[in-house]
Amino acid sequence: MGVPTRSCLACRRRGDKSSFVRLVARGGTVAVDVASRLPGRGAYLCPRQPCLDAALRRDGAAVARALRLRGPQAADSNDQLRAAWHAATRHTGVVEVRQ
Repeated sequence: MGVPTRSCLACRRRGDKSSFVRLVARGGTVAVDVASRLPGRGAYLCPRQPCLDAALRRDGAAVARALRLRGPQAADSNDQLRAAWHAATRHTGVVEVRQ
């Protein structure tokens, strides 16, 4: 069996699942899932700042679309998601963001 591959929701680069940061939708919450173990619909981002910036353009429409959330994210949710993403890229754990 092969290694699971995923693609970045911003740049569409494909690679091993372990090379991406996973975002997960749980109810009205977006969480950055470092361990890739949280239940819920997931989307993947490269651990690069330009990909995060692209995903959060237009009020996070790309994130909302990838996670099948209703409506764009609020600006404060984008700031919280940005902080959570930075924490995840430093491997500090799972940080939840309220919509």
